Amino acid sequence: MAEGQADAGRRLPGACPGIDRHGLSGGAVWADAQVGFADKAVLQILQQAVDHGACAANRVQAEQLCFSAPDRGSVCGLKAKDMRTGNRFEIQARSVVNATGPWAADWIKQAGGARLSLKVGLVKSMNLVTSKPALPYALAVKSARASDSRVDRAKRMFFVVPWQGKAVIGTTHFTYRGSSSGMETDPEEIAAFVDEFNTACPAMGLTLDDILYCYQGLTPGDGKAAEDGAKLHESKIVDHAATDGIGGMFSIVSIKWTTARLTAEQTVDRLLRQWNEHRSCRTRQTPLPDYPDMPHDICGLSGAQLRGFVAAHIEHTQAFRFSDIVLRRTNDLVLGKMRAEQFAVILQTLADHFDWPAERRREEAQQVLDRLSSSAFKRTLINGLETVRL
Repeated sequence: MAEGQADAGRRLPGACPGIDRHGLSGGAVWADAQVGFADKAVLQILQQAVDHGACAANRVQAEQLCFSAPDRGSVCGLKAKDMRTGNRFEIQARSVVNATGPWAADWIKQAGGARLSLKVGLVKSMNLVTSKPALPYALAVKSARASDSRVDRAKRMFFVVPWQGKAVIGTTHFTYRGSSSGMETDPEEIAAFVDEFNTACPAMGLTLDDILYCYQGLTPGDGKAAEDGAKLHESKIVDHAATDGIGGMFSIVSIKWTTARLTAEQTVDRLLRQWNEHRSCRTRQTPLPDYPDMPHDICGLSGAQLRGFVAAHIEHTQAFRFSDIVLRRTNDLVLGKMRAEQFAVILQTLADHFDWPAERRREEAQQVLDRLSSSAFKRTLINGLETVRL
């Protein structure tokens, strides 16, 4: 054994507590990138698009495709609904890009695109945000289930990743056969996730009380793979003119953050070629600015400052729901740092601005509480809210 390798073997257990030392002869450290707050990155992308002339609208539902008359041979726009006011309106467009994520195939059917073919298998994926302190390094451990990875077909890997001072554990994948229109957090699946992880890494001693939040979502599945929960590994851009003979319509079946801008670039370039415009998408040469009107850290804010935080997001980032603020404009609730008083101030500020009655305030609060895992933090928060009038 080389001297450096032996030294690494001695230092690795201290850097990664709980690692199995049996047969351990060394280790390697490599660097990776991490998005500190993915929701803010989404807002930055949207704001930058607006700065370049796009129109972004939150809480607007695309309801129905519009086809050119009389042969319905091409899509020329869509009908939409403002979910806050109930107003309906029509948007005319040279092309429509269906980028509705796991709902892509179902949305086409609901929007009147019966002649448009698109099939998307679904996989339910989950990451757990825990109250466990972050480790110095990310740790990978093998689970007992089969892997959908192209690198290792034997075992699926769990990763314990340091994030915002907490240990985040993921990712588990299950084939999903329910409706894409609604997916609730399943306590039994979270419990199974914890049990499976503890089998792979018993030294961490993870309990349900340690789970602050469960990030979950539907991702495209690979229908060709036999393994349960096998994900699609490459994004797809479907030109419905080629597949269905209906022009002006594209669908994106995308897979992950790290390829999102590339997939968007490829889609935009296709549109420009179709429109005979001799230019290309510039996203890869365009960094994302840090917009000062998108604050996300509420730690230490006074009541007045917190109300200003909410007002800024109502004005600049189209925050209309309580969940918009506490789940998508700040990490504090997800990380178990939000106090009951802050929870109440944010809710009351939104209620005052949008003139919510008491019943609407309670509904908005309960929808957020239902998203939190059954952890010690949730019980503490609920106990604190009992002394605060919502």
